[in-house]
Amino acid sequence: MAYIQQTTQAIPTTIEKFLGLNISDTGETNLKLGEASKIKNFRITKDYKLQKMNGYSQVYAGAGAIRAQWVGKLGNASVHVFVSDGKVYNKTTELGSLTDDVTSIFEFNQVLYFLNGHEYKKWDGTTFSTVGGYIPLVKISTTPQGVGTDYEPINVLTGSKHQTFSADGTSTDFYIAEQNVTSIDSVLVDGVEATVTKDATNGKVTFSTAPAQGVDNVDIYWTKGSGSATQVTSNYFAQKYGLASDTRVFVYGNKTAKNRIYFSDLGNGVPNVEYFPATNFIDVGSSNEFVTDISRQYDRLIISKETETYYATYEQITDIEGNSIITFPTYPLNSSHGMVAKGQGQLLDNYVTTIDGSIVQWINTQSKDERNAEIISQRVQEWLNSKDLTKAVTLDYQELKEYWLAIDNQVMIYNYGNSTYYLLEFPVNVTSLCDYEGTIYMGASNGKIYEFDDSRYTYAGTKIKSEWESGFYDFELEYRRKTMRILWITLKPELKTSLKVNYISDRDAGEEDKEISILSMTFANLNFGNMGFDYNATVKPFKIKLKAKKFTFLKLILTNEKTDERVTVNSISIKKNYGGETK
Repeated sequence: MAYIQQTTQAIPTTIEKFLGLNISDTGETNLKLGEASKIKNFRITKDYKLQKMNGYSQVYAGAGAIRAQWVGKLGNASVHVFVSDGKVYNKTTELGSLTDDVTSIFEFNQVLYFLNGHEYKKWDGTTFSTVGGYIPLVKISTTPQGVGTDYEPINVLTGSKHQTFSADGTSTDFYIAEQNVTSIDSVLVDGVEATVTKDATNGKVTFSTAPAQGVDNVDIYWTKGSGSATQVTSNYFAQKYGLASDTRVFVYGNKTAKNRIYFSDLGNGVPNVEYFPATNFIDVGSSNEFVTDISRQYDRLIISKETETYYATYEQITDIEGNSIITFPTYPLNSSHGMVAKGQGQLLDNYVTTIDGSIVQWINTQSKDERNAEIISQRVQEWLNSKDLTKAVTLDYQELKEYWLAIDNQVMIYNYGNSTYYLLEFPVNVTSLCDYEGTIYMGASNGKIYEFDDSRYTYAGTKIKSEWESGFYDFELEYRRKTMRILWITLKPELKTSLKVNYISDRDAGEEDKEISILSMTFANLNFGNMGFDYNATVKPFKIKLKAKKFTFLKLILTNEKTDERVTVNSISIKKNYGGETK
């Protein structure tokens, strides 16, 4: 008697949400429906669709690796400033030079500042120069004999300073606060340069006729030495900070003072990032570990070291003499997590995000608690483990709520809008990332800067190979054999789009890719001889005959590497029949 094996037909299994990359140690057979074991050069849209990554084109070029870049407006001028091979450029114009090293660029009061561990320079939109430093007013209301009130501390960036005197109408000799000075530079009476005899050895200025009586009407400038600018110039990184507005810059990354942060002050009551009093510093934790990052969150600074984290707050106190003093007391936050990528912390939806072997998000920074740091990278930890994370370059691309973490030629993206991961792979190594008004600019080790654009379909002429692989699905019946004959894929209508589809099972692999495509009618491809009226741009599923027999587990593979099209996958429906038990 013949035996006819019965099969069970089930409703199609549909993927409507693409959930991003999961390469954790759970294995490919344990992935959720919609998760991928491989995503390369696809991104996940905010509504969980699978979309081919847009391309980029070259916009500028230097002579060496792009060390830093800044895009925005200075006054009414749009600028794109970058550092390459020891030179500073605005677009195609060379502005000046500095030492070729890791560089930070920040803007303050419509001036760009450059810090690179060797120099501290600036560009005001016209002139590129070394920061000379604010000249502090060290004493006020001084008698001609030199007795006055201390006012501002010295500035480590310069040996210059000045002092105001209240002339008594009879004295011709005026004594400044220092002797054996390098030079007496300027003497003003009521704002007008005066002719005087200068005695640098004794720190004395002599008038031929006594200045008229007045209050702080004599102002004497002098220089002694050159300051100790290396306290500032030896730093590599900077973070602006204030309460209602940015009033100071905090610099860090000094190789000879690893745990020290220096901060600027107000000069004559005005915020001035060219003024660093010698006492304006914070030592954070032990001296044998670098401060690696400072992130600003609300009214506090989150200070990362290599293996631990602190926070600092803004406080205003009054000393015993009644003077108001601004301080930044620092407190321990977490002794288990730090930051290994210097200067690469990001603030994602107000959560500080750092890297210490994993990607860490700080969910509470109000008090010390080992639970305030949450690891969010479990799904891509295998990739992180294979990389030197000290080389990471990061970007918060707020336009699409994407956190970019680039190492060499790969970028792992965490979409914090929908909590998905995906990987990009470029033909160049990434050294710098920034964005302006929704456009990403990428600097590379080849000295070029690239601009991402939705209208680009290649990486500056190199084809984009986009790949997506599902996990191995058992369709909720691991012990049953299945057969797939048909699946449906829905693509977003485009003027031109296509997708190749294949599979791998525990028994075999598809012999050849099946391709689906849409070519919409435009005047560029219109053939009036073949004119018809059945064009429809509405979404519809493509039916694909892709036969896989007697499998237990099935992996789908989607690819696109065309150089003139975009593709967005809305859904996949897989029709399968269940057979007997797996042997």
